[in-house]
Amino acid sequence: PAAADSYRRAVQLATHSLGNVVSMRGNAALLVGQVVGAEELLSIFNTGPVVIFSGHMVDKPDRAKPRFPDDEQYVAAVRQAIATKLEELHPVVGYCQGACGADLIFAEEMLKRDAEVHLVLPFDKDDFYMTSVDFGFDARSHWRQRFDTVYARSTHHFATEELYLGDNTLFAFANKFKAGLAIAHARRLGVDPMALVVLDSNPQVLEGGTGDFLAGWVGRAVPRKHERINFDSIVAGVEPVTASVAASTTPLVAQRTVRKADIRRKVKTMLFA
Repeated sequence: PAAADSYRRAVQLATHSLGNVVSMRGNAALLVGQVVGAEELLSIFNTGPVVIFSGHMVDKPDRAKPRFPDDEQYVAAVRQAIATKLEELHPVVGYCQGACGADLIFAEEMLKRDAEVHLVLPFDKDDFYMTSVDFGFDARSHWRQRFDTVYARSTHHFATEELYLGDNTLFAFANKFKAGLAIAHARRLGVDPMALVVLDSNPQVLEGGTGDFLAGWVGRAVPRKHERINFDSIVAGVEPVTASVAASTTPLVAQRTVRKADIRRKVKTMLFA
């Protein structure tokens, strides 16, 4: 019991130094089977899951039927739902791509909790701004500013550093890359990885989107943990925004665009032995 009390104090002092907590747990684990009661010590070192997040972006200005308008009420509703779920899960590490909307809200809420955040970009950062952050519109610069703030406070990775060139294969690859990084990180910490998504009920699955990510996560022989926040439910009480109102604050023509090319990547595997 005295050792357990000391370990509890040590975990409190370590705060977010996860490496220290994992090291202590590794040493305590050596005693299991050798010292009576040692196995009960291991629960002291539970650090919470590593969360891999994916969620809907704020609507692009040219979206015909609004889903997630760039509107304070919608953003606040999504933020509250994510914050509530994080309070329940107590994650220590989070991975996401950092797109405008649910991704950036998740990252911001994780940073509020002093948790470790990893941004995983699918391709060149400037192209990512235009495909997933401000869409090339000066009127959406507030999302770029929020992305830059999160980027400066997080660890960032690139699934590739190539240009986008109009190929959504890179988004799908980034989903797999992000999951792999998170699984490996969770294994190092000795905790479970789990997916958290903010997803509506639309059955259409777009390559590299949130539905595509979730299907790849759960469609495995070995079950993987996941939690789904129903997007339709959390915005049900928000006053609908019509397409005309949603587009009224943003010009129809973007100030910046990405390069396009007739190219399709394919994900290949090379095995070295």
